Amino acid sequence: MHRGSISYRRKLGSYYTPSNVADVLCTWAIRNPDDKILEPSFGGCEFITSAHKRLSSLGCIDPLKNIIGADIDSAADAGRPS
Repeated sequence: MHRGSISYRRKLGSYYTPSNVADVLCTWAIRNPDDKILEPSFGGCEFITSAHKRLSSLGCIDPLKNIIGADIDSAADAGRPS
């Protein structure tokens, strides 16, 4: 079963959030430049990217120090739809 296939993603329960939705949610949820973010299923990295942008816009010097992400699929980003 190919990692990017729909059947593989269904098996994992994968759903990739569109970037515009991740941006809105991160803008709403992240209020301070020192907020810490845990992304427990980063998949296509949309929330990590949006969190990085939001922290930067709030003046965070090194946003990646405030973001932790994990995923059960070791190739999650490779299976991301284009």
